[in-house]
Amino acid sequence: MPNSAQGAVQLWMPATASYMLLARLGVGAIGGILDCSVDEIDDLRLAVEELCLWAMRQPRDRRGTLRVSLRWDDQTLEATCDLEPDDVAMTEPAEVDELTDGLSRQILAALVDEHGMVTEDGRVHGWLRKKRLAT
Repeated sequence: MPNSAQGAVQLWMPATASYMLLARLGVGAIGGILDCSVDEIDDLRLAVEELCLWAMRQPRDRRGTLRVSLRWDDQTLEATCDLEPDDVAMTEPAEVDELTDGLSRQILAALVDEHGMVTEDGRVHGWLRKKRLAT
């Protein structure tokens, strides 16, 4: 990993599962820039995708826009996922599926050091933090 590597990137996309490819590509590109191993990149891609899907499954009646933010420094890589409702009604409102949400939490627990999700006033905020491996 480059010394003193720090930075931030934000991606905006419609909050639908078909756009998760953009989040995965963005995370993969950042992992490559940071000289992460293939396994580290795969883990980060999966973790960010799970975080986004978990956020999109939270109860809401509007489709929304998903913002994925990545920040890093020499020690840590952090990702946040913010879902902002928009004016487009969902054809099928999101509903909590405890089994699927539990699986997402287990996957995140296995891949990152910390993670969480909060919902307030129709907005969803998820986050994860992973220590970077020294090379």
